[in-house]
Amino acid sequence: MSWDRYTNKIKCPCGKGTIEQEIKDHDSSNRTEYGKPYINCPFCESKYKIVSIVCHDYKPWHGDTIAYYLVPKDFQESVEYINKYRVTNYCGREMSDFAFELIMKYSLKSLKDVMYELEKNSNAGNLNGTAKSMVNMRKKLYGKASIKDLSNDVQKAIDKYESFNGNYQQLREQEEQNRMLREEHNDKIQKKGILIDIW
Repeated sequence: MSWDRYTNKIKCPCGKGTIEQEIKDHDSSNRTEYGKPYINCPFCESKYKIVSIVCHDYKPWHGDTIAYYLVPKDFQESVEYINKYRVTNYCGREMSDFAFELIMKYSLKSLKDVMYELEKNSNAGNLNGTAKSMVNMRKKLYGKASIKDLSNDVQKAIDKYESFNGNYQQLREQEEQNRMLREEHNDKIQKKGILIDIW
């Protein structure tokens, strides 16, 4: 089992050098790995740098592809994302209160809908949909999820939702703003850059 290596080359913009990309094929697993293209031309290397855009396929099973562009050296490569809220995660949570987890993960409407379902049931095993997901999440985090415990958590989440800095709605709005920033940045790359058609 070994890798076969070869290099694709195209002419650089000035025509005196090349842009190159190393490709590796695995002879037994049918895997191909593509290296990041690089500029093999002193003149173009002094004038350009290479940036990438991840292109998401509308068919998720096709996977993502990466498009590479030559852009001027002074092009601002990174995006300054908005990050107004402190977000926790399940591996290293900063808050131990499950109600706060619910506020960040669910909309106020979902919390109220679950509260209505909890009031109609006496057994957590009878819950469905979002309520069942909350039961599973609580069990994973704390080892138990009775109707009483979950009702207390959901009611607290509803009460604290509007005043909580970083609730689900706010996080989704921030996520959408950051998505738009990324799209604007990618548009600039496509307008100012030169697509590296090395395939």
